[in-house]
Amino acid sequence: MLERFRRKIEVQRYLKDTLEGDYQDALDDYHAKRRPRPCGITIHPATGCPYRCVYCYVPDIGFTDFKPYPLTGLKLALALASNPYVAPGPSGSLAAFGSVTEPLLEPIRDRTLEYLDRITRFLDLSCQISTKEYVSRELALELKIIEPKLSVLVTIVTIDRYLQFEPLAPPPHLRFESIKNLSSEGLHTTLFLRPAIPAISDREAYRIISAALDHGARGVIVGSLRVTSGIIGRLRTVGVNIQVDHSRLRKNVQLPTGADTKNRIVKIARELDARIYPSACSANVDAHGEACMVCSYGPCGNLNRIPDLNEASIDEFLDAIGLNGRYLEVGDRSIVLSFHRDVEVSSWIKYFIEAIARRRVFIRRIG
Repeated sequence: MLERFRRKIEVQRYLKDTLEGDYQDALDDYHAKRRPRPCGITIHPATGCPYRCVYCYVPDIGFTDFKPYPLTGLKLALALASNPYVAPGPSGSLAAFGSVTEPLLEPIRDRTLEYLDRITRFLDLSCQISTKEYVSRELALELKIIEPKLSVLVTIVTIDRYLQFEPLAPPPHLRFESIKNLSSEGLHTTLFLRPAIPAISDREAYRIISAALDHGARGVIVGSLRVTSGIIGRLRTVGVNIQVDHSRLRKNVQLPTGADTKNRIVKIARELDARIYPSACSANVDAHGEACMVCSYGPCGNLNRIPDLNEASIDEFLDAIGLNGRYLEVGDRSIVLSFHRDVEVSSWIKYFIEAIARRRVFIRRIG
């Protein structure tokens, strides 16, 4: 664990030297500061998306215009290396492209490939891309060369009514071809049936999942529809009425709905003998031959690959960062760190240890 921490420092120094002093924007960037989401640290080659699918949350969280991200690949790598929450791999932090944009759009495709290359080269993070874009065999090969174990999620939520819900996105038949092309190049490719739209996605689920499997998908992720007041209004214009308690809607907060829809689709996937991943990060873990027991969705992956950490390894790391006077217990599924109530423990420490240990970390106060 201490070796991973030292590697972060070495990468920071190397990239600062390479950038010859021109790196303050990287250190000030959001990628350098925020906590990872459950799917990993999200990577933004742009913000906003021109496809404007009616169920999309991106404009509702403030990204109304499509803007390529300003950082170069080296600066993005420095931002991540400087983020205290991020642990270099392998079996470190996960990285996910596609949370606030379409990462394989033509105007930003080269930037996405650059980011992917620098992240894998300098930090060796396990990367995942979610996309609706058409992926040719040539592009699939480019991705494979950069990140041979890349996890790719291809979003398809409707075939019959995609023009109403996704009028500017590539049609589903091209996305099925993307699954075929990515799988043919040996990339771990998963159907991303998210968001599951009530009375739409569940009615088409059998055809969608069957076609995805026929084109080479390794499995399926089924995700609930998450709504804001804006999404509810846009869905109403295409004939989908979502019933929610409007008092629970808050600005920039997405409210999960349609659990019954998700459950119906999961049942269909089981009938088709499809592998069902409980979350996006689960597919990423599987793609990289890793394992994880951090969250309630798991355990995921090959549990024989859970990192073999002992108390001495964590002790050494905690000593190096100046955290003395603790009680430490390493179990098969969790790690407990106990500190005196007067000891200040920065929040990043829990996330850094969890990323490397792939176990839940609990911090308790004693004395």
